[in-house]
Amino acid sequence: MAGVFAWSLPVFAVMSVPTLSRGVEVTKEAWAAIAYLAVFCSILPFTIWTAAMKRIGAVTSAIVLLAELIFGVVIARIVLSETPSPATLVGCCVIAAAILVVGLKGEADPADGRAGQ
Repeated sequence: MAGVFAWSLPVFAVMSVPTLSRGVEVTKEAWAAIAYLAVFCSILPFTIWTAAMKRIGAVTSAIVLLAELIFGVVIARIVLSETPSPATLVGCCVIAAAILVVGLKGEADPADGRAGQ
């Protein structure tokens, strides 16, 4: 609920100030887009990530979350035909290596206080 409040606060702040919202008409399609982004791109992933962190631990979760950067580079290459720079490729390799190390090493139950299996 705190996330919903914090993420929706800017919308209510802008809409409550008459000089900022004057002449702005928000269509049903815009509200549908806002609702979609709020639910499927913010609230649901955050809730799933928080629940998953209880099972796999914060370190593993943070490392695997970095895979988003690799997917971003791959999708930019495929969809936008962008050519990644050498520094970007090195960064992707470092992130992939970190994910591999965490996957091979594993992580103990966060409750027992040990760093690895």
